[in-house]
Amino acid sequence: MRSRGTLRIIAIGWPAAAVLSAPPAAADTPTTWPEPEPMSTLDALLLFVGVPAGLFVLIALLVMAPSVVKGPRYRPGLSWWARPEWFGGPTEGEGAHRLALEAGDGSDDAPASTHVERTGGGASARW
Repeated sequence: MRSRGTLRIIAIGWPAAAVLSAPPAAADTPTTWPEPEPMSTLDALLLFVGVPAGLFVLIALLVMAPSVVKGPRYRPGLSWWARPEWFGGPTEGEGAHRLALEAGDGSDDAPASTHVERTGGGASARW
């Protein structure tokens, strides 16, 4: 058990010792390179603010372009033309028949006595 603790200390300690004992970097710019001109404030703002902002706008436009080209799918003033959907609801049996009656699927051949009154449901989970 004691050897495990020693191995852990060695495993953690040698990288830390290597980093702490490393000499500082002593590299300098070569003397043959010309001295760069100082950057103006406007140039710095354009480089560090303008370029990222431009990329942000470009990416946003590329993401929104398909929906802008297609146009809106919902047209205000028009009625809804699709059948109601119940995802995860019954597909056969009494529940499906009840769903078809409540949805008003257009079949008028069902007798009026088969209409089912709603007694609950919704977020309260009472059926």
